[in-house]
Amino acid sequence: MLSPFSSEKKQMVSFCSPSGEELRKFTEELRESITEVNEMEQIHIQWELKREQGVQTHTPHTNGGQMGTHSAHTGSPTGCCRPTT
Repeated sequence: MLSPFSSEKKQMVSFCSPSGEELRKFTEELRESITEVNEMEQIHIQWELKREQGVQTHTPHTNGGQMGTHSAHTGSPTGCCRPTT
């Protein structure tokens, strides 16, 4: 759906419930979920920035003829995703 007030696209959701209380609970839980997703996204962005800074500050060094880089971070801060290389 295109907003008449801006060029920004917005999604519309219809929710039918037998009571206003159920609708209130649903919207409250939806807001909480959106807040949690936004917080997790910020954590992920911060983690990626720290990981990138760690990769840039570590220079390769020789160890018995082998090249290697070391990073303090090896996984996702949430433990749910693998870092991309």
